[in-house]
Amino acid sequence: AAIVMANRGSWRASRYLAEQTLAATGCDDALRANALVQLIWVDTEAGNSHDVEALASQLQRIPGKSVEAEVLCWFHLAYARLTHEDAEAASGALERAYAASGPELPPDRLLPGSVTLASVRAKLGNRKGACAAIHQLEAQLNTASAEIRGVLLINSADAAIAIGELVL
Repeated sequence: AAIVMANRGSWRASRYLAEQTLAATGCDDALRANALVQLIWVDTEAGNSHDVEALASQLQRIPGKSVEAEVLCWFHLAYARLTHEDAEAASGALERAYAASGPELPPDRLLPGSVTLASVRAKLGNRKGACAAIHQLEAQLNTASAEIRGVLLINSADAAIAIGELVL
C-alpha cells in the first residue's frame, strides 16, 4: 500500500504506512528492509538527505536482507546524494549498488540505477561514461512499463543535455 501511495504522489500517506509497518509487532527482517527502502525513496523525493542517511544505516544493519533491498537502498541513496549536488558520494553509492547486485538481479531491476549513473557521470564531466550509461539504459527499456519508460527517458534526456549530446 505504501508503494501504491507513493506511485500516486501521496508521499505523506506512503511515509505513514511504511512507518506503521516498522512499528508493527512481529515485523520480520524482510518486511523491515522493504519498509526502510520505501522510506528511503519517500525521503529522497522529499529532499530529506539527513533522514535518508539514517535510514540507509538502519537498513545496512538488517541481517539477511534480499539483494534487491540492498541494491535499491544504494540506488536511492545515490539519487539522494545527487539531488544534493554531491556527485562524488552518489558515485560511491552506485558502486556499492552494482557490487551488491551481482548476477542475481535481472537487468530491468537495474534501470533506475542506469539513469542515476548517467546523471552522476554527466555531473562529474565524464561524457563518454554518461553516453555509455544512456545507451545501456536504452537497450533495456523494452522490459519497463510505459510509465517507467517515460520517466527513465526524460531523466536520461536530461543527462544527455547536461553533456551536450542533444542528438542522443
